[in-house]
Amino acid sequence: MNWIGSVIDDRYRVDNICGSHRGMSELFFVTDLKKQLNERIVLKICTQEDDEYIKRFRREIRILNDFQGNSRVVQVLDSNPDYMLDTPAPYFVMKYYPKGDLTQLIPNLINNNYQFQENIFNQMIFCLSELHARNVFHRDIKPQNFLIDGSNIVISDFGLGVDPNSASKFTTISTSWGTKGYAPPEYYTGGFKNSVAVSDIFMLGKSFYNLITNRNPTFLSSDNISPPIYHVITRCCNQHKENRYQNLVQLQQDLKIAFDAILNRGGEIGTINQLLININTKFSNGGYDSSEIIEFIKKLSLLNNNDKIRVIYELHENIFTVVTQNPINGFLSQFMDSYSIMVESHDYAWSYAETIAINMETVFYNNYIATEIRVKALVLAITAANLMNRFAAMDICSSMIMNIDNEKLGLAVYPVIQNNAHTFISNIEPSNCRSDAVRQALIAIKPKETSSFSF
Repeated sequence: MNWIGSVIDDRYRVDNICGSHRGMSELFFVTDLKKQLNERIVLKICTQEDDEYIKRFRREIRILNDFQGNSRVVQVLDSNPDYMLDTPAPYFVMKYYPKGDLTQLIPNLINNNYQFQENIFNQMIFCLSELHARNVFHRDIKPQNFLIDGSNIVISDFGLGVDPNSASKFTTISTSWGTKGYAPPEYYTGGFKNSVAVSDIFMLGKSFYNLITNRNPTFLSSDNISPPIYHVITRCCNQHKENRYQNLVQLQQDLKIAFDAILNRGGEIGTINQLLININTKFSNGGYDSSEIIEFIKKLSLLNNNDKIRVIYELHENIFTVVTQNPINGFLSQFMDSYSIMVESHDYAWSYAETIAINMETVFYNNYIATEIRVKALVLAITAANLMNRFAAMDICSSMIMNIDNEKLGLAVYPVIQNNAHTFISNIEPSNCRSDAVRQALIAIKPKETSSFSF
């Protein structure tokens, strides 16, 4: 239909096309014949007759109206979700954004203007945070859906947005929803209908990548990207939902760490954050640098306890495999001292005790590690298992004790067993143990059986 010159709802005269066709809708410059809206305005109208598209467009109007007055979300100046032509043609009116969307900023973003990148990325997070705070998920995050509003950014285009208050969420599952190159893998296996925060975060990472490289985000390449930023992007875009940032607060924290490192902010903590990002990135790519890890261990020991704990939580899971290898194992004792601060802090979820036990198991079973360090690994595993009452961690500790087959190690573990006579340790059957010293220690802490009968 040729809309130019027509009057919508006896009020808005269509003057010209505004931009290109946008899927289920079109944008037009219009004039308010009632002269109540005198600024330059744009009318967005649904151009599809399919019921599903009309429902989507009406949902977009409803979501936008819920964010009335929010400076981070496109503002609806007027709307009519029930407007009829020959068929339903819902529309809404918004102000015109002459600077366009974020793709207009790519020439400035790709030139390693890191402070500018940080500002834009944070503003994108702020916009999306407004939605997630109300349990609204956008489901079509891409640079084109962020509009430049003076020195600020607003989020737009909620055609795929999911409204938690809607009684008619999508009933159709289709791989056509979302934008190719940005959509997360779960969209193609039924996850689109029940989208969650991590799906939006995946697409946000893809958007970051496109904006600073001007490359198709379908496949990520580290070429010409600072390692700290690439680390953040790849975590956003992990194929497995559980390995992504679980919320925007986590993402923003890591983003700050990355730019602190790049811009050399924060002194010693900035340096160690840079090392942490480099180490994690190399692990993700299947390698590591021994000298880098040694420097990291040295600097880690100099941090205050709060920073030390935070940094240790961010370490890649493979760190415990390589710290037992030459030449890094010469610094293992120093690393274990730092790790013990985190274990003894109690400042972790109960399930994390299992992670601690698994990490300590890696150290404990390495026969080339000094006995005192192996014993310390067992103590830390027992401490975490007991503090968090985590049965899986207790089982790992019990297995470590039963499998000791070196009498020197068994003698060193003897006092550990006596000092940690927790039920899960005292319940270990001595005959299942391979070390005589361990068997004797377990017998010594076994509760004495008493008879309930009297004669």
